[in-house]
Amino acid sequence: MSPARTLQLQILIFVPLFFLPAADVIIHPAHQQWKNERAESRNTARRLVQYVAAFDRQLMEQTRLLLAVLSKSPVVIREDSESCRSLFSDIVNNQQFFSNIGVADLNGDVFCSAVSPARINIADREYFQQALRTRRFVFSDYARALSTGKHSIDLVYPFLSETGQPQGVIFASLDLKTLVQIPEKSLPENSEALVVDSKGTILAAYPNVDEWIGRSMTDAPVIKAMLSQKEGFVGEKGLDGVVRNFAFTSVTHGSSGELHIAAGLPEKPFNWLSGDILQNAGTLLAIMALFGFAAGWLSARHVPEKS
Repeated sequence: MSPARTLQLQILIFVPLFFLPAADVIIHPAHQQWKNERAESRNTARRLVQYVAAFDRQLMEQTRLLLAVLSKSPVVIREDSESCRSLFSDIVNNQQFFSNIGVADLNGDVFCSAVSPARINIADREYFQQALRTRRFVFSDYARALSTGKHSIDLVYPFLSETGQPQGVIFASLDLKTLVQIPEKSLPENSEALVVDSKGTILAAYPNVDEWIGRSMTDAPVIKAMLSQKEGFVGEKGLDGVVRNFAFTSVTHGSSGELHIAAGLPEKPFNWLSGDILQNAGTLLAIMALFGFAAGWLSARHVPEKS
């Protein structure tokens, strides 16, 4: 083989190697941008879940204060069912959080309810027994409200006599759709948010609340993670099977129940064939071809053929 041909062959072999560092220059910025976007997605999920948790904590505390005030109302103390029902109905009809407010005596007989004149008994309900036993504000796991049949959790406050003895409980049935209060503009497309109780039953979900509410989903990977830790981050399939970056935390109030809250944003895999990478790679290949052609042409001119 002539020296010129040998040089040309060497050029064809070594020119691509010369440009290998340039390939990293092309891929690294795109990969770094993907990592930054992924980190921002996780931070957004954390902010959203903390926003929902703060709202739910505030809702719990405000409800506790409301029930404490109502428990000292003369109509409750006198067990004046009609006047009490009128008062509670006005409250329920002028807000969006509660589907019912009621009062039960020590036997569990509900003598006042905002939505139902019929007497019901809640003595077998765990939240009733716990509130009387602990003499503290508690909230329940998921249940169907006896008075309305709606999906709910009950927030319960025991009211005491002057000597500190329990006399009964006053309760508010929470409309579960209010547990996920996220401005829609804050959620990227295909995001998911959910709230579950301590048993893994879904209390609220976004966007398809009616599809999931009241369903026990303890086998769902994201709910397993939520129940096993108080707070954290996990990349798992959501309720619909789509993998998302989920941040999660929990909300408690004293020794009562526990809410687990998660917000998940779509997982975006790194795309090796993204437009920026392909465009830059095409530019690099063009430069390599031009450089190789020029080097080959120069070698043909300046390296004499072997005679």
